[in-house]
Amino acid sequence: MVVFVTAGGTGGHIFPGIALYDELVRRGHEVLFVGSEADRNRFECIERLGNRFVGFRVQQLYRRKPWKNIPGLVRFIRAVRGALALIRSFRPDVCVGMGGFASAPLILACRLKGIPYCVAEQNAIPGRANRFFARRASAVFLNMRQALERFAGHVRDRCHITGNPVRPGFGAVSQRDARERMGVPPRGFVLGVTGGSQGARAINLAIAAYARKQRKVTVLWSSGRAGYDEVRSASAGLENVYVHPFVEDMAAFLSASDLVVSRAGATSLAELAACRTPSLLVPYPWAADDHQTRNARAWEAAEAAIVVPEGEDFAERLENTINELYKSRSGLEAMSKAAGRLHDVTTLRRMADLVEAQVRPARSVEDA
Repeated sequence: MVVFVTAGGTGGHIFPGIALYDELVRRGHEVLFVGSEADRNRFECIERLGNRFVGFRVQQLYRRKPWKNIPGLVRFIRAVRGALALIRSFRPDVCVGMGGFASAPLILACRLKGIPYCVAEQNAIPGRANRFFARRASAVFLNMRQALERFAGHVRDRCHITGNPVRPGFGAVSQRDARERMGVPPRGFVLGVTGGSQGARAINLAIAAYARKQRKVTVLWSSGRAGYDEVRSASAGLENVYVHPFVEDMAAFLSASDLVVSRAGATSLAELAACRTPSLLVPYPWAADDHQTRNARAWEAAEAAIVVPEGEDFAERLENTINELYKSRSGLEAMSKAAGRLHDVTTLRRMADLVEAQVRPARSVEDA
């Protein structure tokens, strides 16, 4: 079977795509990963694919500044043409869109050529592109049950609550080994800080102030490439701070941490759950349809996280919440257990089964 997996733009879409790619390859299928050419040098996991990765020159469209979209639309049209050529060359049996603006050209090309395709919606509120493509999709993979109500009735029949796949290794690393891999002290309280692959300046500024006050806490910090120099300058001279512009080994990063401050993207949450790591979630305020807040509140309702929104007195509120949990080992243990209950170890297997079922309709596939 020939399968296209497409995703791009952010690690939140790419990493689940890589997890599915690896599982389908393990099953003996010929798989091609398609995304944005810009991701080739930004993500080591993409670079490792070599000629099994095809990248198009695409860019995210601006919602608030539509006059800037003309170059992007030209690139999008060229990418669709490239995707059509790719389909003629490889003749895929099925395509899976794992999200991100870079996946749209290939999904559209498959729709035009009648190639069966699946789309994965990772958030509590589906994005506009997924709502559009889901109308003709052979299957729709949902991470959260809350998203189901956002699709039309005829689409719901093809929706499957699968969860969000994570790469192998998450939850399989002991804290001792994880701390060794990350180069932090083996003992003491470790606070992990990440704003996702893009970084988060509000979080960085708040943690910079916190790290200077609380020297007993080791801060393991993924600053984002754009914020790396600023964070390095702000934390200069602090022996309790370990800063990285980007962390590829997130399995070790999360397992090394007693508590993580994070954005609330769906993939970040899935990885936190797999590692059973307690978290303070800071939703990205300008996410489409405020979906990160919905994601975060669902995690908070499950008692796996505490939501600390940006806004007035953000740094103070974040500091106070960290300090409260720092003093409460029992509270952290309870959150860890709750996070573990949100992880479904069957997600990747069931998603791969469903992908195979789109070209083998006689096979019985058990839904979630």
